[in-house]
Amino acid sequence: MTKTRYHHFALLLVVALLTGFVVTDVSSVFAAAKAKKDYGGIKFITIASGTGDWGLIGGKIADIINREIPGITATSIPGGATVNISRIERGEAQIGLVHSFLPYLAVKGQTPYEEPHKKLRMMISLWKGYAHAVVPKNSNIQSVADLVKAPYDVWNSKPGLGSQILNNAIFEAYGFAPEDIRKIGGVVHEIGLSDGANMMKDRRMDFLVFPVVYPYSMLIDIDTTVGMKLLPIDGEPRERLLKLLPGLVADSIPKGAYRDLKQDVPTVANFHQLACSSDLPDELVYDIMEAIVRNLPNLRDLSDSLKAISIDNALLGMEAEIHPGAVKFYKAEGMM
Repeated sequence: MTKTRYHHFALLLVVALLTGFVVTDVSSVFAAAKAKKDYGGIKFITIASGTGDWGLIGGKIADIINREIPGITATSIPGGATVNISRIERGEAQIGLVHSFLPYLAVKGQTPYEEPHKKLRMMISLWKGYAHAVVPKNSNIQSVADLVKAPYDVWNSKPGLGSQILNNAIFEAYGFAPEDIRKIGGVVHEIGLSDGANMMKDRRMDFLVFPVVYPYSMLIDIDTTVGMKLLPIDGEPRERLLKLLPGLVADSIPKGAYRDLKQDVPTVANFHQLACSSDLPDELVYDIMEAIVRNLPNLRDLSDSLKAISIDNALLGMEAEIHPGAVKFYKAEGMM
């Protein structure tokens, strides 16, 4: 909390004591300070989230807004990375969770988006996911490029999901497409990640990409069951991948992250971000940002994976315009 905000908060406490207002928690004081604000007639906010950790985050942020911003009712709805951005554009949602490699594509109107998305604005990057290119420990696959050298069972996520966009870009960076896998007798499985993991444990899947934090529970399970190797994503293919999907960053999974990982494995990483609509007033976005950042510890407590949420990630991987209300917040905090 900056010095200015600290003094403001202290003043609120003094006023509360003098007027007999009973302070039960910090949030109630901040909520009281915002009680009379008018946000241009906006009373309802829909948050497009997803499943798993995204569903937890969406629900919790809705709770935070409902508790701390009087006059605004927030609801979290299921979604997915690509559709969340389109829902914001269509006005069906005002806030959404996205992968950092999607906003650039949406703004430019590139696949999977058919036209430029003009309303998309960025708020904050919450946590980082690392592309784990996984094969069984006893596999003869040494590189992603090997997937078109023999018939293999290859996981490619579900159509329309951000993970499939990432997978296809990885394949393209190595010089092939899913159809090339099929042409030599391989099978491309367009299924969920957990289904793919179960197939690998049953020795029926040869390749997976987990865009997740480390260590990750499903990967630990695979490692315990059949053993696993992590393939590097580096060199010229990684450079091509970073150009194909702006919003990705070069990174590595460090040695010791998993049981038998003896050295760092180069890869790419993306950020799990909150985006919003340009239709939201600056003051409302500022207040939402303030409430979210103040409650980051509560978001981290939602799951083991979400412990990776950090304010240090806030402005990383931004490939679309940041909402002016969020810019105002970052400047007030001395972060921009």
